[in-house]
Amino acid sequence: MNKLKVKLNPALVKDLGDDKLLCLICNAQVKAKIWTAHSNGKKHHENIEALKKKRSVQVTAPLVTSKRRQSENDTLQQADSVISKRSRIETVTNATVSQKSEVPPWQRDQADGVEQSVAKPSSSKKIIEGVPEGFFDDEKLNSRVAETIEKQANMEVEYANFMSELDQAKRDEEVKGDEEDESSAIEKDIEQIDEQM
Repeated sequence: MNKLKVKLNPALVKDLGDDKLLCLICNAQVKAKIWTAHSNGKKHHENIEALKKKRSVQVTAPLVTSKRRQSENDTLQQADSVISKRSRIETVTNATVSQKSEVPPWQRDQADGVEQSVAKPSSSKKIIEGVPEGFFDDEKLNSRVAETIEKQANMEVEYANFMSELDQAKRDEEVKGDEEDESSAIEKDIEQIDEQM
């Protein structure tokens, strides 16, 4: 534990020695060097939420006035506050890091502009009012696209036919090869019989 120099909340973690820690929330043994990863993990956060829900149910139930119970509640409150602060910090840093990591630095200004433009919903598809719909459509381009789609459909059909012809040719060659093998085997048998006579 001396190597890592990480401050651990005794309400959350118990040091087991041999560079191992016990997460009191998850009730799981964790190596000291992966404690940060465990504490940031999804399962750990789910267990924290379950503990918080359980805690809120206990708060609504009648309170026990024993000092020991109060000290346990105080430690749970401390743990909850530390966990909530940590989770808020992690969510903010994770959101910031994910936004920054998705876009290279030289494109951040452009990405900010894109986010702003995406945030504004477009009022209508028509850009210029008063211009009839389809005014800017290019009939030649549309016909080329239609021709391309037809050609692709025809090519797919032709490709399927070509592949079936290849399969048929393979089968024919295999049958022919089998017939030749049988005929050569029969000829050899006849030659052997002739030699023996």
